[in-house]
Amino acid sequence: MEESAVHADRLADLSAASRARCIAELRRASSQPLHALASAIGLSRPALKAHLDTLIGLGFVTQEEPRIGRQGGRPAATFSLNPAGATLCVLDISRHEHRYLLLDLEGTIHHATTIDADGSLSPSARSALILDQIHNFLNEAHTPIEDINYFSGAIGGQVDSSGTAQRICERNALIDNTLPANLPSPLILENDLKAAAHAEQRIGGARGLNDIIYALVWYQVAAGLILDGKLRRGVHELAGELNLVHSTSDLPTERLTQWESWPAVLDLAHQCDNGNEAARTSIRDFCQRAAQQIAFLASSTDPEMIVLGGPLVHRSTVIVNEVINALRKELPNGPAFATTVSALPTWGPALGAALRGLETFELRTLGAASQEYHLHNATPLSIPIPPLSERSTTDCTPSR
Repeated sequence: MEESAVHADRLADLSAASRARCIAELRRASSQPLHALASAIGLSRPALKAHLDTLIGLGFVTQEEPRIGRQGGRPAATFSLNPAGATLCVLDISRHEHRYLLLDLEGTIHHATTIDADGSLSPSARSALILDQIHNFLNEAHTPIEDINYFSGAIGGQVDSSGTAQRICERNALIDNTLPANLPSPLILENDLKAAAHAEQRIGGARGLNDIIYALVWYQVAAGLILDGKLRRGVHELAGELNLVHSTSDLPTERLTQWESWPAVLDLAHQCDNGNEAARTSIRDFCQRAAQQIAFLASSTDPEMIVLGGPLVHRSTVIVNEVINALRKELPNGPAFATTVSALPTWGPALGAALRGLETFELRTLGAASQEYHLHNATPLSIPIPPLSERSTTDCTPSR
C-alpha cells in the first residue's frame, strides 16, 4: 500500500511538471499546433493532449480550431496561453512609497502606479491606507477586486519563506495583519531586497548568473543574496541583513542626523556636486561604511556580480562612484568583482514580487512552476524591463 502511494505521488509530480512545461513553452511561443508543442516538450501527442485538456479546463490555455482553407484539408488546431487565466495585483510597500501593478498570466502589466506615503504611519494606519489604495487602483483599471487571484507583495522586513507571515519586530513593522485579513484572495509576501535580487537575476542586469549580491546602498547595508541560483534566506530569514549588526548603526549624532533618510543623503550629494567640502566628507564617510559592509558580504559569498540598488544609486552618480572606489580600497587583494547599478531602477522589488506571484500561483494551482516568465509593460509608465536579448543594460565596473 505504501509503495503504491509513493508511486501515485511520483506520477502526480510528473504530471504537474509536464503541465508546467506546457505553460513555459506557450510563454516562449504562443499559438502552437499539437505536434510542435509535443516535440518541444518531449511528450507523446496523446499524453500532451491530456495535459492540455486539463489546462484548458483550468482556463490557462485556449484551443483555436482553424478554418478550412480553399485548398481543402484540415489544418491543425493551435494552442495558446490564455492571459486572462489569472490576474495578479502586486504591492511594493516601503516607508515612503507604495507601488502597485496589475498583471495577467502572460506577464503583461496592464496598470501601474506609484504613490508617495507618510513615513510616520503606524502599521494599522498604513494597512488601512493600502487597502483603500488597492480599491482605487483596481477601480481605475476597471478590475473588480474579486477577480484578483493573488496579491503578491514586496515589503521591508523579515518575511517567512512561505510568504504568508511577516516575522518582523513590531517596532519596525510597516503593516499589520488587518491587510491580508481584508483581502478577498491570498496575499504572499517577500522581503523587498530579496524580491529585487530575484528580479535582477531573472530579468535584470544579472540575468542568468548563479551568484549575486543585490546590496542596498546605505550606511546600514541590507542585501538580497542569490547563491547557486537560489535565494539565500538563512535559518532565521536574516541572510544579508547586515543592518541588524549593532556596529552598523553606532554613529555620531551628527552623522545620524545627516543620514536620517535617503532624501537627506541625496541633498548632501547635491551639495557635494556644488563643491561643499563638508558635504563631500559626509558622503565619503557614508559610502565608506556602505562599501565596507558590501565587502564583508562579497568576501563571504564570492559572487559573480555585485548589484548596487536602492533609491540613491539612480539619483546620484557621485554616490555610486564613491562606493565603487571605496570597494576597491576595501578589497585590494581580492578578486575584481563585477559591480553594476541595478537595471530595474526603483521598480526591482515590484517586478520581483510580480515574478514571485506568477511562480506561486502556478505552484499552488498546478503543483509545479514553469520557471519561464517574461514581463511586458503595456502601461504609459516607464517601467524598466530589459529586452530578453540583453543580459545587462548597465556597464559593469570591476571593484578593484
